[in-house]
Amino acid sequence: MYTKYMAVITIPEPLRDRLGDRAAESLVDIISEVDVKARHEAILIAEERLERRLSEEIGKVNERLTGIEGKIESESARLEGKIESEAARLEGKIESEAAQLEGKIESEAARLEGKIESEAARLEGKIESEAARLEGKIESEAARLEGKIESEAARLEGKIESEAARLEGKIESKSALLEGEIKSETARLEGKIESEAARLEGEIRNLKSELEEKIDSETSKLENRIDTLELRLTVKLGAVVATGIVIVALLVKML
Repeated sequence: MYTKYMAVITIPEPLRDRLGDRAAESLVDIISEVDVKARHEAILIAEERLERRLSEEIGKVNERLTGIEGKIESESARLEGKIESEAARLEGKIESEAAQLEGKIESEAARLEGKIESEAARLEGKIESEAARLEGKIESEAARLEGKIESEAARLEGKIESEAARLEGKIESKSALLEGEIKSETARLEGKIESEAARLEGEIRNLKSELEEKIDSETSKLENRIDTLELRLTVKLGAVVATGIVIVALLVKML
């Protein structure tokens, strides 16, 4: 058995005996060379076929790639057109919505401004009316108290004058009847008169003090009522102003 170029060639014994060793080796060499050439030619044929097949496959791949590139370009152009069209549509819609919202905001702002002005005018009129009513009530109450004070003073003065006239008449009557006793009782009567005068002066002072306290109490009540009304008006006015500020802030925020 002889090997050459990885090939195994077996020479039968009868043939080997007839040819001899050298002839057998020569035959092996020839067969090996033929086998090498055949292998080389087979490899060349296979390479050529492979190259042709590769060329064909590469051509087919290139054709498919060309078709795919064209399809990609066409699809890309279609998508770009669609994107541009959609973008233009959305831009138009945005502009339309923006214009509509701006108009709505302006309309709402104008309505709120009108409402604020109307409400402010109404509240100003109400405040002026309430102030005029309170001023009239204060003047009326003051006039009533002044009249009551004058009436009470006149009543007391009349009572004092009547009491004095009665006492004077009584004294004169007694003096006419008791002229004799007047001299003896003069000192006592004078003391009594002085005591009575002091008592009357005390009563007058007490009445005057009571009247002054009553006047002060009524004046304090009126002042408290006036302060309460002014506080209520201030609170209402503050609430109106705060509401106006909130509405203006909302309008500024909306704008």
